[in-house]
Amino acid sequence: MPTEETPEIPSLPYDIDPPESFLPGTPWWVYALYGLLILAILTPLVLFLWKKLRESSSPALPAKNHLSQATVELGKIETDGTTGEVATQCSLILRDCLFKIYREPVLFETD
Repeated sequence: MPTEETPEIPSLPYDIDPPESFLPGTPWWVYALYGLLILAILTPLVLFLWKKLRESSSPALPAKNHLSQATVELGKIETDGTTGEVATQCSLILRDCLFKIYREPVLFETD
């Protein structure tokens, strides 16, 4: 099978500059605008992550303090009401205690 070589493209006899030389240059304010845009995107992200890191590293009260406080509150419950009222009060106290210890929104996730 014979291979045909592609003929070489002859160069033009005219002295023409490349197309890039006809394009206008990019003004400095375009680069400044890009920089401000990147800064506007990264700043809230960095602040959010910094706040999250600071919150997670803050020392919480020991669970023992929260448990003793919940025990005191459970002791203050009036048992004269109906069983449902007493159970609701106990449930709310325990949910609050669990939220303080584990930082889980258990109060809003249960029915």
